[in-house]
Amino acid sequence: GTYVLRETICSDDWQMNTETYTVKVDLNGNVTVEGYNAPEPDEETGRFIVTDKPRVHGDLTFEKRDSVSNVLLDGVVFRLSGTSEYGTDVLMYVPSEKGRVTFANVEMGIYELAEAQTIDGYIRNTDVWTMVIDANGNAALYETDGNGNITGEVGRSRDYFYQVCNEPLHSFNFVKSSTYGTGIYVGGVEFTLTGISDYGTEVNQTAVSLPADDFGLVTFDGLE
Repeated sequence: GTYVLRETICSDDWQMNTETYTVKVDLNGNVTVEGYNAPEPDEETGRFIVTDKPRVHGDLTFEKRDSVSNVLLDGVVFRLSGTSEYGTDVLMYVPSEKGRVTFANVEMGIYELAEAQTIDGYIRNTDVWTMVIDANGNAALYETDGNGNITGEVGRSRDYFYQVCNEPLHSFNFVKSSTYGTGIYVGGVEFTLTGISDYGTEVNQTAVSLPADDFGLVTFDGLE
């Protein structure tokens, strides 16, 4: 009969053979294999040898932290994109869990890493980093300038993980008091806060002072 032979599963350390071979078995049990780069039978054993090429891969783990308090952050999503040295298109999304982000089993190559989504109360980090998996499977994370040129390796935390931070949204408050004596507070007074943040966000907020029992407190929050 005539059959089709394909490799369907391969271990992480090898590149999958993507060729398709035609296998023919004649009436006498003789086997031939046909196709592009079809294997020839070994002279001693008669076995056909289908080869795979080595596949170098590595893992990158880094920490996601608050830039002010240094606490670990969960739920921040990162995107890794690029093409490996083997021609494989890579597009991976991974959220931080217990403050850690791991891109696993990434083939040798140079990739772009960016923050795709942040969490409530934080400003999305718009930096773009370069991730490199070298020929030995080692992973490294680098900072880049506005033109994508590598400027240096990303800093590490005390436990030696790369560390990427998010700036939290800020708030400030003050009290509305009377000029007719100390300790006299005024509620129901409205204030507006307008302007443009350093990130280009227009701000137009309104806040009203709390009652005198709450010291006439006025709070503006969610500020970049």
